[in-house]
Amino acid sequence: MHASFLDIQPIFGVSLGLALERSRCHDGVKIPLVVRDCIDFLQENLNSEQIYKVDGIKTRIQHLKKCYNNRERYSEELDVATASTLLKTFISELVEPILSTELTTRFEEVSSIADVKEQARELEQLIEQLPKCNQILLAWLFLHFSAVIDNGAKNKLNAQSLAVLLSPVLQMSHRLMITLLCHAETLFAEDGILEK
Repeated sequence: MHASFLDIQPIFGVSLGLALERSRCHDGVKIPLVVRDCIDFLQENLNSEQIYKVDGIKTRIQHLKKCYNNRERYSEELDVATASTLLKTFISELVEPILSTELTTRFEEVSSIADVKEQARELEQLIEQLPKCNQILLAWLFLHFSAVIDNGAKNKLNAQSLAVLLSPVLQMSHRLMITLLCHAETLFAEDGILEK
């Protein structure tokens, strides 16, 4: 067997489709395992004031990235800062934005439509044009972000502050992120996501 077959096939820094192919969830949900692990953990810690605000320790993040890239189990427990940072790292290292290079401009245009119903319709049509794996990841992320905001009294985050923290990671404007957050419940409701 040629050595390259034994080479590690990373899930960080590749396309979403490839990451998904290489790292599946235990229950068949079509998002990469690292995303599922981080979101599951963060959903249980929505009240933490560290969520998305505090960066994890670099060496731990590097170690966990290596574990996920090598499909190894890691021994250490996650914490809020680590899970937040690991999730942000995975998203920011994707080779293409979740909204795709092709459609990002259209999404940005839709975020400035004044009529809320028309805006929702346009967003829905655009989301349907994304690859299925992008649609699912988008749904998981934005329903999770909505849950973070719903717990804002405890974690001190609202839509504006979360957009400031995360829109650069998601490669979208603050306005677009807030628009997607406003429509998240209706856009992604039927996905039955995050239900334990």
